[in-house]
Amino acid sequence: MKHDEETSIMTLGLAMNLIDRGFVVFPANPKTKRPLVKDWDEVASGELEAVYDWWRLFPKAMVAAPMGFASGLWVLDLDAKQDEETGEIIELEDLIAAIEEEIGERLPQTMVAETPRGGRHYYFKMPADGREVRNRNPLMPNIDVGGEGGYVIVPPSLRADGTQYRWVHDVPPVDAPEALLALVLGGRAGNEEERPLSAQLVDQAKQRGAFESSLAEEDERVRKYAISALDLECQSVNPNITKSKRWTLVSQKYHRLDW
Repeated sequence: MKHDEETSIMTLGLAMNLIDRGFVVFPANPKTKRPLVKDWDEVASGELEAVYDWWRLFPKAMVAAPMGFASGLWVLDLDAKQDEETGEIIELEDLIAAIEEEIGERLPQTMVAETPRGGRHYYFKMPADGREVRNRNPLMPNIDVGGEGGYVIVPPSLRADGTQYRWVHDVPPVDAPEALLALVLGGRAGNEEERPLSAQLVDQAKQRGAFESSLAEEDERVRKYAISALDLECQSVNPNITKSKRWTLVSQKYHRLDW
């Protein structure tokens, strides 16, 4: 059996296994990671016949899977690597520490894949309440999000240079911590421009409400002060006036004031 045929059979078996686990897939270029089919987000399939035809046509293709609602998953992509321009080594441990410090808790045990350069793909379920996790590059330095509108290469896909994607934790994906979702959906703390418009509008409405409430309280204090001042004025003009008559005069004067 030729090597290409062995590779094709192995990759086809992988694709079928992923389909059994609920993924939809399509073939990707082993050199560039780019889709080998047009409209990948529309044609990605969980049908064995379509997958068989693709890998018969592209026997060396890697297996790619759309993220987002198609798969019900999204990925936190920690891009450990050596920077090609500066030579800086981006350590995986530093990226994990950075994201955990940002969200204030440890990343949970979930499905995790290792990329050929030593990075990690943390797979999480899409939020059950319908919130949309979309592609976001970057979320933080060397940390990306693969969600609706994006895709990832799935283990054990083999690149053209012989390096491979591998499972680190091949377990069912879990829900992301709420703090991580808040970061992914709304941006880093203090960065108003990256927060969803709806959240910004809610905050603005709260601020307006607090301001209007403050104005109402100030108006009430002024009203009480004005009435008290008018009452004292009436008493000074005519100390013998009855209380009911005095309040009638105060009320008339108060309502004639130009506020």
